[in-house]
Amino acid sequence: MLLKVNGKYFHTAIILFVCHWVFSQCPQGDIFLFTQEEVDNMVSAFPNCETVTGDLIIGDDINDISGINKVKRIEGSLVVMGTNITSISNFATLNFIFGDFYIEHNANLESIEGINLLTHIGGDLVISTENGGLRSISGFNSLETIGGNFTVSDNQDLVSFTGFPVLTNAEGWFTISDNARLPGIPNFNQLKLISNDFAILNNDALPQINGFNQLEEIKRSFTIKDNDLLESVNGFGRLSEVIFEMELNGVNLSGIPDFNALVTIGGGLNVNHTALTGITGFNNVNVIGDVNPALGYLFISDNKDLTAINGFDNLQKLEGEFRVDSNNALLSLGGFSDLVQVGALNIFLNASLPDLNGLGSLNIVGGLNTNGIYINGNPALMDCSAICNLLQNGDILGRVDIADNPSKCSSDIEIIEACHPDFDNDGIVNVDDLDDDNDGILDVVEQNGAIDRDTDSDGFPDHRDLDSDGDGCFDVIEAGFTDDDGNGTLGTMPDTVDSDGLIIGELTGYTTPLDADIDGVPDFQQNDTKGAGTDGSLTICTYDLPVDLFDSLGDEADSGGYWIPELSSGTGVFDPMVDAPGVYTYIVSNGVCGDESAMVTVNLRTSDDNTEAYSTLELCFKSGPVNLFDHLEGASEPGGKWTPELVSGTDIFDPSMDVPGLYAYEVSTGELCGRHISRILINVTGLNLITNYTIKTSSYTDSNFIEVIVDSDLQLEYSLDGIQYQESNRFENLESGSYRVFARERDGCGYLEDTVTILDFPKFFTPNGDGINDTWELEGTETIAVYIYDRYGKLLKFLQAGNGAWDGTFKGVNLPVDDYWFKAVFPDNKVRIGNFTLKR
Repeated sequence: MLLKVNGKYFHTAIILFVCHWVFSQCPQGDIFLFTQEEVDNMVSAFPNCETVTGDLIIGDDINDISGINKVKRIEGSLVVMGTNITSISNFATLNFIFGDFYIEHNANLESIEGINLLTHIGGDLVISTENGGLRSISGFNSLETIGGNFTVSDNQDLVSFTGFPVLTNAEGWFTISDNARLPGIPNFNQLKLISNDFAILNNDALPQINGFNQLEEIKRSFTIKDNDLLESVNGFGRLSEVIFEMELNGVNLSGIPDFNALVTIGGGLNVNHTALTGITGFNNVNVIGDVNPALGYLFISDNKDLTAINGFDNLQKLEGEFRVDSNNALLSLGGFSDLVQVGALNIFLNASLPDLNGLGSLNIVGGLNTNGIYINGNPALMDCSAICNLLQNGDILGRVDIADNPSKCSSDIEIIEACHPDFDNDGIVNVDDLDDDNDGILDVVEQNGAIDRDTDSDGFPDHRDLDSDGDGCFDVIEAGFTDDDGNGTLGTMPDTVDSDGLIIGELTGYTTPLDADIDGVPDFQQNDTKGAGTDGSLTICTYDLPVDLFDSLGDEADSGGYWIPELSSGTGVFDPMVDAPGVYTYIVSNGVCGDESAMVTVNLRTSDDNTEAYSTLELCFKSGPVNLFDHLEGASEPGGKWTPELVSGTDIFDPSMDVPGLYAYEVSTGELCGRHISRILINVTGLNLITNYTIKTSSYTDSNFIEVIVDSDLQLEYSLDGIQYQESNRFENLESGSYRVFARERDGCGYLEDTVTILDFPKFFTPNGDGINDTWELEGTETIAVYIYDRYGKLLKFLQAGNGAWDGTFKGVNLPVDDYWFKAVFPDNKVRIGNFTLKR
């Protein structure tokens, strides 16, 4: 009989050997239980089984597993699949699962409870009955980490779901889905990290989601979708990062969190098919799509009660599409006042939307997902003036399709003609204004042959930018004109203009702008101003060497300036033997744009500033020499002095030569003007035998390994010869045979030594007399007795330790082609089991 678990087929016949295993705490290796008789035999033979060294697989024709109730640790996976049991409450002492924990396809299972000591699952936790009768899940009160997926799905009768109060990390997917009658889920208020997707889907009776108040990161997508009765979602107050996509969906969903801690939406956001009346959150998201620009979308679609979008206060950029469609009650897009750039702009089929107010900052449409602009089928849309600047002066890549809206919003040409924007508010619309920003420079000069020239790439063309090169100095000044009130426009306010929008009544302006370096580029379009850096401070000793104050101004400081007051060196070099402490100002001149300055405060220290620090160091008497300098707290400058002096005359302490006790390290440094002493107490201890460990091997595989698992926090290194040690506790690609395993504590006296055996055997043999593979024998040791059985448990051959091989016969008769089983018994009565194939 075969059972398929996670894509693997297991022979149920293997359990026939349980009665032959030597009595011990648990059978060694994987345990397969597929009938009630096998379960009863297991309970009878191993009533105190606590540690399962492999997988524990329970499946098929079983209706009672309550007797398996002493297990504390499972080094492999725990699988309860396809049984007839009605309850799982027998794992009250279980505290560790190294692999997966699957509870699946148990049609009669009604409750899971009492698994309250389990702290760690190394792989997946999956609870799924696929239309079975599971009604209640409770417990798991100590479970902190799940190394794989967390899945509770396809439990159609589940009506009670509690527990998991301290779950902190889920390293895979977090999924609660397709539980048709589920009225509530636990408050996962300690969960901080989900390393894959988060999904709550298709739970038809779920009215609300509370909790997740500590969740900070979701490494892939966030999805709450198709929960038909879901009305509100609460929590998520600390969620700051969703690396891929977010989707909120639900026909009755009327309340969601503000998500105001959310900073990163790396892929896209979709809010659709909800009963929300407003969206007020997401106010700290600046860019959507910065992690995955190929997406980068924001979809707000088919929300029947939505009247206003007032969130997204700081959203500036969408790498992909911005779509608002089929929201029949929507009246306002006011939340997008900072939005400057989108990959595509699509607004359509919003029956009540009267205007596009809120999109006035939008200046760039185009990117990886370029579809241009599509504004169609909005029957109440009468005011599109908010996108006048975008249509007339913005950077648009792609098709512009504006149609099937009322007059004044029926085409891009009609919108531009209707609004006639006046950028500088001087009473002359841009189409007639020869100086759109009133800086005294003609637009045609600022454009210099390119209508949308934008020297500093800030989204505003030069003819509507008072600082075209972004250097902090207004164009009007760099052009050589006057701006006495310092507001960036020509002359002083008020600005009086003629019919062409040119300022009148000023003595300068509208002549050729300055080009001081005569390179053909006007100074107002060339960022060559110098920076003085940032204020700094410096503390030095009276006997220090001279230092250059320029180094304290930061990376943004430009050379060529001068210092006030003047230093004795005539440069920026401060000599503590000559110059006085105080504030020194560095000044660089930028011609018409004025001076930039930064200050360096110099402090001189004349008296000692003594400090002390203390630490301890535990050494093993077998440890080699140790550099005490690496273990100092506080003073860590080289060149100091040890008291008492070490035998080596250096920083090296040798446990075999130096005496344990208190050592002091003293160093003087000109930088800190003082003496620093760091004391270190050295204790030397003896060896400590490590006893709480497990050694796993992979006998009978193509790639053998030995893995040492020590149940402690010691920092260990491992060896197979006691000479060469490594940090990893796993040795790979080993041949069969006996190995001596060593482990030692890196900085202490903990150690262990043990012997393990890796077995191997031919996976098949062909006793046909051709001289090749005619016999079968166990490889790897000569001290093991071997019993060979047929698939029904009949003993066919006994191979005494180190003596002989099997030729495929029983009582002189050739046995048929088939799979055969063997049991290997070690000198310490440990048992290993495997199977091989006889071919002819």
